[in-house]
Amino acid sequence: MTGSLTGAVAGQVKFSRKLRVLVVDDELEIRELICGELEDISPGLDVVSCNDGEAAWASIQAQSVDLLISDIKMPRMSGLELLEKVQGMSAFLKPKQIMMVSGYVPEGTIFAESGVMLVNKPVDFEQFRVDLTSILSSL
Repeated sequence: MTGSLTGAVAGQVKFSRKLRVLVVDDELEIRELICGELEDISPGLDVVSCNDGEAAWASIQAQSVDLLISDIKMPRMSGLELLEKVQGMSAFLKPKQIMMVSGYVPEGTIFAESGVMLVNKPVDFEQFRVDLTSILSSL
């Protein structure tokens, strides 16, 4: 399930197949901003959003995703609980890349060793766009 980069026009990333991205955040404004950035970077992406970890887990079980972008602190199921469930999935179903976005990171939480990218809130959207472009280009 690897997408190959077919070209980039005016900062946009295009792929030979449709990539599915799941954005999870309990704050509607943040979800909309992230979804908007994704659509600006690559209009052909299948961008899905959920407002908590439980809804995201159900979505991932129904259809695999290439990139998971999740807040950490959310009601019903935290991003860390979601991450734990996702990391327990078979490699075939597991997202190729995971980004955690939060202003709250519990002490002792290590993301780099597990290949998870951490983005701190408030989000610097200029840097976030660079990071997303890089991640999408690697999928």
